[in-house]
Order: sequence, then structure tokens, then C-alpha cells
Amino acid sequence: MLVVFTAKDRIALLPYFFRYYLSIGATRFLCCLYRGQKNPLYPAIENWRNYLDLKIQSTGDFDVEAYCGPSEAAAVERIRATLTDPWHVIADLDEFYWLPPGTTLQNMVVKLEAGKYTAASCHLIDRIAEDGSLAPPGAMLDITYPLAFNLTQAIGACPNKIAIVSARTPLQSGHHNVADGSPTLAWGEFHHFKWLPGIIELLVERSVYFTRLGLPWAAEGWRTAGMFIDGKLDLKNPAIKTWLAPPVGV
Repeated sequence: MLVVFTAKDRIALLPYFFRYYLSIGATRFLCCLYRGQKNPLYPAIENWRNYLDLKIQSTGDFDVEAYCGPSEAAAVERIRATLTDPWHVIADLDEFYWLPPGTTLQNMVVKLEAGKYTAASCHLIDRIAEDGSLAPPGAMLDITYPLAFNLTQAIGACPNKIAIVSARTPLQSGHHNVADGSPTLAWGEFHHFKWLPGIIELLVERSVYFTRLGLPWAAEGWRTAGMFIDGKLDLKNPAIKTWLAPPVGV
């Protein structure tokens, strides 16, 4: 089972990502890497080829300010069009597709084919440290980030994500939806381990870029920053709901 994932400027979660997807049935990985071998992170990613079936392809040599949802998505779709695998697991490096215990990616493909679905969709569930801080990953993500919360919904962003998709089905920007309106099955959750040190500054910087490009989601970074006080999620904000997350096992 092939997992297609994107990487740009952060790979702290890479070991956890590989370990998790292998545990639910992944057998091969394809990294869609911004600028390919020109990316300074390339050697660290390439080193993993000594341990698992991993290929790396460049998503293009865009200027950093122009590398955004539409340009990245178009590059990934071009790469997907070259693949021979009938199904693709699609994830960003901070997205872990949680499935009910005992369910594998292969089980999901059987379910999708039986129901004549072209993709499995799910909601994005944000994960954070218990005190709301932007903590670096520890030995296990479940221990470092035990809380689930609803930040994606609270800032008005789209929480829907496509996790598995047939090779013939195109995806829209950020793999939020299929692009052809074909039937999808809602199953599982994407646990979103985005909330690490430096993320707020990065999102605000990207909001500046996106504003220059006139993108409709440009303000999301600033809205996200407003949910944090002194580097911690404002757990007293009535728009923020938290609950104990089911473990992903890494």
C-alpha cells in the first residue's frame, strides 16, 4: 500500500509518520518534496531509503512565496498521474490517519471497492500537549499530545480531508475533497500533529505570502495566532473544545 506524503521545511515527525503508517499496512512511501534535491532536508529524508521502500520526487522549484496550496496540489497531482498503484494514501507529514483498532489500510480499500467509493474522507482532529503548549515531540506522540481539540473548525478552516483515493480520482487543493464530485466514504479521523514549536510564526509568515497572492484562506494564520496566548492554546476560549484523544499508537 503506497503512502504519498508532502514535505517542505519540517520533518521532525518523519520517524513517527513512517512507524505509524507501517503499523496500519503501508508498504511503500513516496515523498513529494519541495525543490527535491535542492531542499536542505533532502539528505535526512534520503537516509530513510536504507530502512524502507521510499522514493522522493520534486514538486518543483517554486519561489517560497509562490509555493502554496494550489501550486503544491497541482505538483502532487502531476506526480500521482505517473503512478501505477490503483489506490493512494494521501497525507501531509503531520497527518496520521486514525482507524478503529484492528482496521488496516488494506481493509479500507476492500470497503471502498465493495461500496464503489472513489475515496475515504475524514475530519481533521487537532492534537496538542495537555497544557496547550507547543511542545516538541517526545518518545511517543500520544504521550506528548494527549488532547484533541477543534482549532481547524474554530478558525473557520475546512476540516474535511481525503485520506485514501483511487488513482483515477483527482483531488482539490490540500486534498480536502475530490475534484470530480465522485462518491466518498466518511471513515476514520486525521489526527493533526501540527502544533509544535515555531508553528505560529510559520503560519503568520505564510499568511503574509497568501495575502500577496490573493488567496481566500490568507487570514487563517492570523486567526490561528489569535487562539494562543504567550505560546499556549487559550483553553478558556469558548470557541475551543478539547477532549482526550484516542491513541494512534506512536
